[in-house]
Amino acid sequence: MTKKLCLITTISVFTVTSICLYAKPSAEINKAIEYIDNETEIEMTAEYIQNFRDSLRLKGFSYSRIAATPIPFPRKMRLKTTPMDIHKKEVYMMGGINGQDAAGQAEGHLTSDLIGDKLKTILGDENWTYRGNLYPTLKGFEFDTIAIVAASPVYLDVVNSTDYDKHNNVRKNFTVSLANNVSWTSVVGNVEIVGNEGRIINDGEDTLVAFIKGYKKVIPIKIKKTTDADEFHLSVVSNPEGTGTSQGSGYYKKGDKAIIEAVAHECYKFVNWTNANGTPLSTKATDTITVTKDSVLTANFVIDSFDLVLQPNPANGGTVTAGNRYACGDTVNIVAVENAGYRFLNWTNDKGNIISTNAIEKITIKSNTFLTANFVANTPVNGIKFTIKASEHKLVDPNSLNYKIPIYIQADKDISDLVIINKLVIEIDKYIFYPRGLYRADNNIGVTINRNSDVSEMILENITIPKLVANTEAVLLTVRGDVLLGDKDSNDIVIKSIKFSEELIEEPNLINGHITLDICREGGDRLLRFFEYPPSITVKNNPIADPPILNLECKVVENGIYTLEIVDMAGYVVAVKKFEADVMLKTIYNFEIPVQYAIGSYIVIMNTPTERFSAKFILKK
Repeated sequence: MTKKLCLITTISVFTVTSICLYAKPSAEINKAIEYIDNETEIEMTAEYIQNFRDSLRLKGFSYSRIAATPIPFPRKMRLKTTPMDIHKKEVYMMGGINGQDAAGQAEGHLTSDLIGDKLKTILGDENWTYRGNLYPTLKGFEFDTIAIVAASPVYLDVVNSTDYDKHNNVRKNFTVSLANNVSWTSVVGNVEIVGNEGRIINDGEDTLVAFIKGYKKVIPIKIKKTTDADEFHLSVVSNPEGTGTSQGSGYYKKGDKAIIEAVAHECYKFVNWTNANGTPLSTKATDTITVTKDSVLTANFVIDSFDLVLQPNPANGGTVTAGNRYACGDTVNIVAVENAGYRFLNWTNDKGNIISTNAIEKITIKSNTFLTANFVANTPVNGIKFTIKASEHKLVDPNSLNYKIPIYIQADKDISDLVIINKLVIEIDKYIFYPRGLYRADNNIGVTINRNSDVSEMILENITIPKLVANTEAVLLTVRGDVLLGDKDSNDIVIKSIKFSEELIEEPNLINGHITLDICREGGDRLLRFFEYPPSITVKNNPIADPPILNLECKVVENGIYTLEIVDMAGYVVAVKKFEADVMLKTIYNFEIPVQYAIGSYIVIMNTPTERFSAKFILKK
């Protein structure tokens, strides 16, 4: 006789299926289920076994064969749980054909004792994994797509069990689980899924579908709004979307006082509350209303605008662009122009904080803004003798990066007030030093670098002179750059020109610096000059007749002892000349050498300190 098989539907469907898959029904089920009337086990017929296998087989999964293995189940089972005020509906996986869950059915009143680790004391942790607000899952299937979908609950948030029937009749809004990136949708549209909230739109039937990685779980529901005439739903929304937040949605008894609150996002401001017909109800962002019916209230927001006010300080120090009123988020150019005898210093806000040291700046309007352009009077420099001097650098490593070259300033009187150099021009050979900018420069100094022909020109503008003690040298600024191994070993650092903020009675004294590479030390073996030709030896009168004089031209590129040799065709060598070369004085040497040899072909060889060079000549009479 065939017995009816009653599977649990008040625990995660996949959990029950997983018990089948692992073929561990007795150890696991005994922990979670109280057996009632267990004297008769299921009698499996061939037809029933095949139906059971078909209902559980999952296409493409290696454990489908295990899942189809028949297992004796008790005739009746129920869960040990404690009733609570949160009810959930869950699908029972009726099939697994073609890699998808078949349509499910909602059964029973599940409590929060089933999610997270609430069942851990019953099931233990040897074979089960507990995660957040999901149902328990057998270990090894924590990341299995179907397992995740099956273990995702639907919460029906209610105060008492009368809000829902035992199976699938829904009267109130509910919450779905988004754990493990599960997404939800409805088929008909009588329920709207917004985030993790299921909102009832119309009476009728609908189907909830949970998706993840191409797998789905289907939950058919019937919708019947509450018929309680004394309870109504209040929905508050924001308009336009994303401009603010609104609070106060929920179910209220007739006559209840509901607090509604609107909070504007940045750059927006609250205008008013309107009803579903667009009629204004209140201009208070936080207000209290009396609930008498189902209502939809809209919190309306508009983009805000703010005043920009600019002023110069002192008033005769300069001028600023006019202020105006701007929409929040607008980008505005503010401009400060200094008057004669003054210099722009910075922009400060109404709290005195510096916001920029640029006379022309872009700002973004986000609130009422009050800015001050600060100017300072230039210190009279007439009658002061200035000296600007570049530094000396000896035996510098040609591989130095970010090398620092200080520029010094000195005055014959104390300088304590603000003095400005409008423009300073420095030049240096670009094959020895490659300038990159200033070291720890004042942001207000303008830097322009022109690399023309063999020279790098640095144009430095708007330089503030530091406080000076009379006849005491101080660092004005520091140039930084890379030292190079080029065609020269040393060169001047030239202070080309300087212009102060006002004309000087006495011209400043400009002193050049110098940089010398380390390879120029005594005994260094690097070439001391750049040569446009290679070393060579040339016979100028070839062939040689009467008189038998060998005219030679020797081009050299390194210092040291040189020797000249003549070799005949038999390999006999005769040394004919020895000389010492100093390429700083001379690079081409000419010699006339008598050759009292037999008629024939010869080779003349020039031995340099490091190499050998040769030329062939013919002697005839």
